[in-house]
Amino acid sequence: MRKLRLFAISILLLVCAGYLAYRLYFPVMVAKSFSSKTSPLLPEDIQLKIEKVKKPVNKSAELIVARIHQSEGVTMDDLLNAIDNVEEDQAFAFLDKLNKTEIVSPDQVFSMAKKHFPVDFNIEIFRKPFSEKANVPMIRKMVHYANIYKSRNEIDAETAKSIVKRILLQKEEEFNKLLTKTN
Repeated sequence: MRKLRLFAISILLLVCAGYLAYRLYFPVMVAKSFSSKTSPLLPEDIQLKIEKVKKPVNKSAELIVARIHQSEGVTMDDLLNAIDNVEEDQAFAFLDKLNKTEIVSPDQVFSMAKKHFPVDFNIEIFRKPFSEKANVPMIRKMVHYANIYKSRNEIDAETAKSIVKRILLQKEEEFNKLLTKTN
């Protein structure tokens, strides 16, 4: 009986450790895959998905970091807190709105996002870069992928937020290293 209890406790601890590794380390591996070579620990299907979006995601993250540094009054902490404050139901409501709207411009989508995700800082500093870098086909493609992830329940909101925040922090670190090299 004692061996059975010890075995059950061991299995429970192993499951808990696996869950914690997924919640804590998986976002780190995914985020690092955007700035370096994809981790061999990630499943191949995730590696392929990362490779497809790596370049535009990196460019967008770099642009966001640069805009923050050019702005007055908006900090990386402001943006990270805004990401933390996004609730899953807000994101799904925004996705539903996008699905019901004929998307005609990136500016239209930015305005919709601004209404769905209010923040305590001047989000307008991101409008111009978003409108320049995003296009209607790209937005429709992202909406399509978001619908797939939602229907399959492939990634939870907290993991997605953690990945986005880690990518931004990596780009912030790279930006700061470039600044110190040039000074």
